Amino acid sequence: MLQTCSRTRRGLWLLALFLTTAVGFATYRHSAFAVWNDSPCVFHPPDADEPNPHWAAAHDLSQPSALSDLWTGGGGAFQSVQGGGYRPLSELWTFVAAYFFYDPRCLPYPLLLVVGALHGALAVSLFAVARRFVRRDLTALGVVLLVLASPPLVASSWVCVAGVQVLVPLLFCISLLCYWNVVENRFRIPFGIVLVLLLFLGPWVREFFGLNALLLILLEWRRVRRPTWLMGVAALGFLHALFPTALVHWLCLPGLPLQPVYRLGTLAGALGKDEIRWEAAWHFLPLLPPLLWVCGGAEAVARFFDRSQASLNQKDTWSDRIERGIQRAALPCWLVLLFVVVVAPQLRGYTGVALCLGLAALGLRRDLFLGCWFLLTFVPILRVFTEHVHFLYAMPPAALILAQAAESLWLRLEGRPGLVRVRYALAGVLAVVGTDQALNVYGSYCVNHAAYEGIDTTADWFRGHVPEGSVVVSNVIHGEEIKWRSGNHVRNYWTIGAGINDPRRAVEQPAELEALLARAGPHPVYFLDVDFDNPPCKAQYHRHKYVHQLDIARHDLGIVHMTAARYLFVDPLRYLVPREFQPFLGAPDLVNDFGRRLSPGRPFVQEVVAQYHVYEVLDRKREDAEGSAVAGAGLKAP
Repeated sequence: MLQTCSRTRRGLWLLALFLTTAVGFATYRHSAFAVWNDSPCVFHPPDADEPNPHWAAAHDLSQPSALSDLWTGGGGAFQSVQGGGYRPLSELWTFVAAYFFYDPRCLPYPLLLVVGALHGALAVSLFAVARRFVRRDLTALGVVLLVLASPPLVASSWVCVAGVQVLVPLLFCISLLCYWNVVENRFRIPFGIVLVLLLFLGPWVREFFGLNALLLILLEWRRVRRPTWLMGVAALGFLHALFPTALVHWLCLPGLPLQPVYRLGTLAGALGKDEIRWEAAWHFLPLLPPLLWVCGGAEAVARFFDRSQASLNQKDTWSDRIERGIQRAALPCWLVLLFVVVVAPQLRGYTGVALCLGLAALGLRRDLFLGCWFLLTFVPILRVFTEHVHFLYAMPPAALILAQAAESLWLRLEGRPGLVRVRYALAGVLAVVGTDQALNVYGSYCVNHAAYEGIDTTADWFRGHVPEGSVVVSNVIHGEEIKWRSGNHVRNYWTIGAGINDPRRAVEQPAELEALLARAGPHPVYFLDVDFDNPPCKAQYHRHKYVHQLDIARHDLGIVHMTAARYLFVDPLRYLVPREFQPFLGAPDLVNDFGRRLSPGRPFVQEVVAQYHVYEVLDRKREDAEGSAVAGAGLKAP
């Protein structure tokens, strides 16, 4: 009877966790704007110069072809290999969200409740996964907080139509829970069916989910040390993830390209570059409070000197011996690696990666599965990293390893009267860690509202101060947002080419600007310079080159708006984080559109800033008459 009451109580407060997360998210996210890159799916202005995404037809429910276009239309969801790869279920979600929930003013509350339910499901499933590796419910709740309030999740959660990033960690957690229920004979058939469906449908949501099959193979091998049907299904699931178009190609669409996932879409371009983004590791480290990393380091030292691990015996198999050897060697090998990287001047550029691998070593020392989970979700991102939202997939194992380390450190101090003050200090540190991570939610709210208030203000300025049809050349992705918010009062072009909506409107080179000036006809041309104190690695590409690098005849119309979003942090070690590695809490794709820094004169305050400066291009008639490719556009050396 007592066990039944305990299960009922646990179920009730897990339900409360789900409802609190789901409703809280919908209330928190509800606003009068859709962030990039939801906004292309919401606005779709009738401009002949813009591409027409296949889900645009969903905005006109009177079109009988709206649903058929999803399958057979150009770039239909089940035929498109654009984007990151082959993601038909993500495309299907985008279509459904636009078809049933379209509102040109904002994202409606029912849609936010659906996405909130996914966040609530992640909270509950992640708690259940964490509870298998930690001793206390409070620690498992800490893991949930660290993940749900992490910068990758709070930033990406503002995107609800063009993809729901929370699905990947959610599917990881659900598949692990299904596996454990199958092998423990709890509702084996239903959970087995769900597990098989996840293995084959998950890669159609995000190709990254295919790595989950490798985790299942590892778990099953550790359990029985021999091939099983679960390992076979997981292996087939991995092959399906590696060739995601194969089933559809063979069954019904022979014209669909049959290629491995790393040769599809933008993923092919990212992997085609013969380089690894080693500096990405420095972007990962501040995603969790620095004081928590200190706690993890202290526990790593304690585990290094801990000799309490069970010794080998004659009944151990060769697999047992290998696993035990990996656990024993993980921390010593990592310390040697870190020493070599720090001491050798030519290797110091890899210090960030070495520090992150310390997290894997800490996990391997306690549980081989945790360390492998982190490595499997962290290492591949070093090839494709462009913004910190990509590290969302590595957040659950990272948070679990560090939370487990903090709990272990706390238990080491338990029952030692001489260390009571140290335990109080650790309690204070953990309180700071939780508060600091929770403040990311508030910070993301401030950043997104301030950013889109600035977009609206700038759009209103253009609508009130320039003729309709004017050409605006901007240096930020959200120049398109300004155009849409102005009611298409202006036409937007970019000085940047990567990550924009329509590459045909990129004017990266002076000759392209000259051609644009020639095509503009009687319409005036303006430069919109969104400027801030750029980090040295970003300045050359992201600053407005026709304002700061080339001397073009222009009239200064002044600063029309200044965005400054400020939010608190409480972890004092964040003062050591360089500004180029501070997490961006706004819409993920706009990471290079705004500057981040410590707020001058305000302790424990960070801010996101951008200055909107407008110039009108002059003497275009004389320049066009000259006809020179560069000088004809008024371009001179600065």
